Amino acid sequence: MTDPISIRASSFGELLDCAYRFEGTHILGLRRPSSLPAHLGTSVHEGTRVFDQARADKREALTAEAVEAFVYTLHHPEGETDFRGASMSLRDAESIGALLTANYCQTWSKRFEFRMVEMQFEPLDITCTNGVTIRLTGKADRARLHVASGKMGISDVKTGARAVDSEGLAVVKGHGPQAGVYELLFEASTGVACDAPANIIAMQTNKSGRIAVGEIPNAKAMMIGTEQEPGMLDFAADTLKSGLFRPNSRSTLCSQKFCARWETCRYKEG
Repeated sequence: MTDPISIRASSFGELLDCAYRFEGTHILGLRRPSSLPAHLGTSVHEGTRVFDQARADKREALTAEAVEAFVYTLHHPEGETDFRGASMSLRDAESIGALLTANYCQTWSKRFEFRMVEMQFEPLDITCTNGVTIRLTGKADRARLHVASGKMGISDVKTGARAVDSEGLAVVKGHGPQAGVYELLFEASTGVACDAPANIIAMQTNKSGRIAVGEIPNAKAMMIGTEQEPGMLDFAADTLKSGLFRPNSRSTLCSQKFCARWETCRYKEG
């Protein structure tokens, strides 16, 4: 039996989307500096986390504290950043993020009964049909555990200019693999079933400041498959076993902004 190959929950979708980009980032260690829009999203995550952590701990949750945490994170980035060429100024980012954070705290958070925030999971080894063992790891630093109709479910905050579509609906496409891995890790770590649909809390980081919630039912089912059909873990295992990380020039993230291999990629178009 070969040694387990570790994959973080947050990177699983990238492996399925463009394995070539995944290899560059998560195996070769290539990195791009964080852009202002990306850092804005990180900062909003931190502000909302502070608020929801207080609720989960049965403490008084204050909007002002959440906004303060957002502003502090925005102005004190960790890691390398490059804000050149951003479509917004830092002042605009602060205004958008502060309003978005406050809106979430005052209107949206209370729609959920959160039990846990920033869950640290035990690694989970899964041996796939081709003999490859994938070790799933992750800290759900952007996800919450909620209770719905007596069942446990994952709530994952997603930010971005296109997090909410033109009809005001949360964009859930592409987030299923990460939610499914979180569900598997939660069940393995706690022994408690995670049967409620995963929720994507979509927060649009532009001047519209829209927030919407969408559901992903049976996220873990798509990962593990059945006796008749393979799951996404099996498809990932085939890629990892072969060592052939296929590019995807049609990926929505195929751009210099998102891919650390962009400059040297011979497969990109345009």
